[in-house]
Amino acid sequence: MYFLKKSLIILSFTTFLIIILGGFCFAGEGKPLELQYPRIPGAPAITSTQTLLPDYVKYIFNLAIGVSGLIAFGVLIFAGIRYLTSVGNPTTMQDAKDQIFSAFLGLIILLCAWIILTTINPQLVILEMP
Repeated sequence: MYFLKKSLIILSFTTFLIIILGGFCFAGEGKPLELQYPRIPGAPAITSTQTLLPDYVKYIFNLAIGVSGLIAFGVLIFAGIRYLTSVGNPTTMQDAKDQIFSAFLGLIILLCAWIILTTINPQLVILEMP
């Protein structure tokens, strides 16, 4: 009985907060953007407060693919340099080989994510040049 009463109090308090504080989400309707999003080459810029969810998803997906690709490429170069400078140390060579394999695996996963999203809706991954 105590657990049910405690759960009911938490649920009613949470509902109260959502109702009271939810109005702040719509307080800026029609105002210009206060936040400037960074420009991603090939992705449309977010310029208004009336941007729909698919535009945000496309923006975040393109940003994530670009950053993840750069990180995987950097890890691939770093592991290659480690492999070349291992000077015959078998543990360092094996560790560098594992990093190279992991970097290629990450790039393959990125490619598969892009292929899956293209299969679902090709308009989400078409990069438009301004």
